[in-house]
Amino acid sequence: MSQEGFSSLLSPDGPVLGVVGAYDWSGGIYLYGSSGKPSFINVSRTSTDMNDAYLGYSSQVITANGQSSYVVGAPRYQHAGKVVLFSRDTKGGEWTPRSEVLGEQIGSYFGGTLCAVDLDRDGNTDLVLIGAPMFYTPLNGGRVYNCLINWP
Repeated sequence: MSQEGFSSLLSPDGPVLGVVGAYDWSGGIYLYGSSGKPSFINVSRTSTDMNDAYLGYSSQVITANGQSSYVVGAPRYQHAGKVVLFSRDTKGGEWTPRSEVLGEQIGSYFGGTLCAVDLDRDGNTDLVLIGAPMFYTPLNGGRVYNCLINWP
Protein backbone atom coordinates (compact mmCIF):
# COMPACT_ATOMS: atom_id res chain seq x y z
CA MET A 1 0.00 0.00 0.00
CA SER A 2 2.97 2.38 0.06
CA GLN A 3 2.73 2.97 -3.72
CA GLU A 4 6.47 2.40 -4.25
CA GLY A 5 7.42 3.58 -7.71
CA PHE A 6 4.84 6.37 -7.86
CA SER A 7 7.72 8.53 -9.06
CA SER A 8 11.13 7.41 -10.26
CA LEU A 9 14.54 8.86 -10.92
CA LEU A 10 17.87 7.45 -12.02
CA SER A 11 20.53 9.25 -9.98
CA PRO A 12 24.33 8.89 -9.77
CA ASP A 13 23.77 7.09 -6.45
CA GLY A 14 21.33 4.60 -7.99
CA PRO A 15 17.61 4.35 -8.72
CA VAL A 16 15.19 6.42 -6.61
CA LEU A 17 11.54 5.42 -6.19
CA GLY A 18 8.86 7.55 -4.56
CA VAL A 19 6.73 5.88 -1.88
CA VAL A 20 3.89 8.35 -1.34
CA GLY A 21 1.72 5.99 0.73
CA ALA A 22 4.25 5.06 3.43
CA TYR A 23 3.42 5.92 7.06
CA ASP A 24 -0.16 7.22 6.68
CA TRP A 25 0.63 8.76 3.30
CA SER A 26 3.41 10.92 4.75
CA GLY A 27 5.63 9.27 2.13
CA GLY A 28 9.30 9.36 1.26
CA ILE A 29 11.73 7.94 -1.28
CA TYR A 30 13.78 4.75 -1.52
CA LEU A 31 17.33 5.15 -2.77
CA TYR A 32 18.72 1.86 -4.11
CA GLY A 33 22.46 2.44 -3.81
CA SER A 34 25.41 0.13 -4.32
CA SER A 35 25.24 -1.25 -0.77
CA GLY A 36 22.39 -3.56 -1.75
CA LYS A 37 20.16 -2.29 1.05
CA PRO A 38 17.83 0.58 0.08
CA SER A 39 17.85 3.80 2.11
CA PHE A 40 14.42 5.11 3.09
CA ILE A 41 14.56 8.91 3.06
CA ASN A 42 11.67 10.73 4.75
CA VAL A 43 10.71 13.18 7.49
CA SER A 44 7.92 11.26 9.21
CA ARG A 45 10.31 10.23 11.99
CA THR A 46 10.91 13.87 12.93
CA SER A 47 7.64 15.56 11.98
CA THR A 48 4.11 14.63 13.02
CA ASP A 49 2.39 17.00 10.58
CA MET A 50 3.32 15.00 7.46
CA ASN A 51 0.25 12.72 7.37
CA ASP A 52 -1.30 12.78 3.89
CA ALA A 53 1.58 14.91 2.52
CA TYR A 54 2.50 12.47 -0.31
CA LEU A 55 6.27 13.04 0.03
CA GLY A 56 7.86 11.32 -2.96
CA TYR A 57 5.22 12.45 -5.45
CA SER A 58 8.15 13.99 -7.34
CA SER A 59 11.92 13.91 -6.86
CA GLN A 60 15.08 15.29 -8.44
CA VAL A 61 18.77 14.88 -7.75
CA ILE A 62 20.81 18.04 -7.29
CA THR A 63 24.59 18.07 -7.38
CA ALA A 64 27.32 20.26 -5.88
CA ASN A 65 31.02 19.46 -5.96
CA GLY A 66 30.29 15.85 -6.92
CA GLN A 67 27.92 15.26 -3.98
CA SER A 68 24.28 14.37 -4.58
CA SER A 69 21.31 15.67 -2.62
CA TYR A 70 17.63 15.16 -3.30
CA VAL A 71 14.71 17.54 -3.56
CA VAL A 72 11.42 15.78 -2.94
CA GLY A 73 7.89 17.09 -3.43
CA ALA A 74 5.02 16.66 -0.98
CA PRO A 75 2.14 18.36 -2.83
CA ARG A 76 -0.53 17.62 -0.22
CA TYR A 77 1.43 18.84 2.81
CA GLN A 78 -1.01 20.90 4.90
CA HIS A 79 -3.09 21.16 1.67
CA ALA A 80 -0.65 23.76 0.25
CA GLY A 81 2.41 21.59 -0.53
CA LYS A 82 6.07 21.49 0.43
CA VAL A 83 9.41 20.61 -1.16
CA VAL A 84 12.19 19.22 1.06
CA LEU A 85 15.94 19.11 0.37
CA PHE A 86 17.68 16.02 1.79
CA SER A 87 21.43 15.65 2.02
CA ARG A 88 23.96 13.77 4.09
CA ASP A 89 27.35 14.57 5.50
CA THR A 90 30.49 13.83 3.52
CA LYS A 91 31.12 10.69 5.59
CA GLY A 92 28.02 9.06 4.10
CA GLY A 93 25.86 9.27 7.21
CA GLU A 94 22.10 9.50 7.55
CA TRP A 95 20.00 11.45 5.07
CA THR A 96 18.52 14.47 6.81
CA PRO A 97 16.19 17.28 5.73
CA ARG A 98 18.33 20.42 5.27
CA SER A 99 15.78 22.94 4.05
CA GLU A 100 12.24 23.22 2.78
CA VAL A 101 10.03 25.51 0.72
CA LEU A 102 6.31 25.79 1.43
CA GLY A 103 3.51 26.33 -1.05
CA GLU A 104 1.33 29.40 -0.74
CA GLN A 105 -2.09 28.37 -2.05
CA ILE A 106 -4.42 25.62 -0.80
CA GLY A 107 -4.92 22.94 -3.44
CA SER A 108 -2.19 24.19 -5.78
CA TYR A 109 -0.26 20.90 -5.63
CA PHE A 110 2.97 22.82 -5.01
CA GLY A 111 5.82 20.34 -5.50
CA GLY A 112 3.82 18.12 -7.83
CA THR A 113 6.61 18.49 -10.40
CA LEU A 114 10.30 19.33 -9.99
CA CYS A 115 13.12 20.08 -12.43
CA ALA A 116 16.78 20.56 -11.44
CA VAL A 117 18.74 22.91 -13.74
CA ASP A 118 22.49 23.44 -14.23
CA LEU A 119 22.48 26.76 -16.09
CA ASP A 120 26.22 27.14 -16.66
CA ARG A 121 26.92 23.42 -17.21
CA ASP A 122 29.58 23.25 -14.52
CA GLY A 123 28.16 20.10 -12.92
CA ASN A 124 26.54 21.97 -10.01
CA THR A 125 22.78 22.50 -9.84
CA ASP A 126 21.93 26.21 -9.96
CA LEU A 127 18.17 26.20 -9.50
CA VAL A 128 15.15 23.98 -9.04
CA LEU A 129 11.88 24.66 -10.82
CA ILE A 130 8.90 23.79 -8.62
CA GLY A 131 5.56 23.24 -10.31
CA ALA A 132 2.18 24.05 -8.78
CA PRO A 133 -0.10 22.85 -11.60
CA MET A 134 -3.37 23.60 -9.80
CA PHE A 135 -2.43 27.15 -8.74
CA TYR A 136 -5.26 29.45 -9.70
CA THR A 137 -5.82 33.15 -10.33
CA PRO A 138 -8.83 34.68 -12.08
CA LEU A 139 -6.67 35.20 -15.20
CA ASN A 140 -4.70 31.95 -15.43
CA GLY A 141 -3.89 28.59 -13.88
CA GLY A 142 -0.70 26.83 -12.93
CA ARG A 143 2.54 28.34 -11.69
CA VAL A 144 6.24 27.51 -11.77
CA TYR A 145 8.51 28.76 -8.97
CA ASN A 146 12.25 29.36 -9.41
CA CYS A 147 14.21 28.25 -6.37
CA LEU A 148 17.89 29.28 -6.51
CA ILE A 149 20.39 26.91 -4.93
CA ASN A 150 23.10 28.69 -2.93
CA TRP A 151 26.07 26.41 -2.38
CA PRO A 152 28.61 27.20 0.32
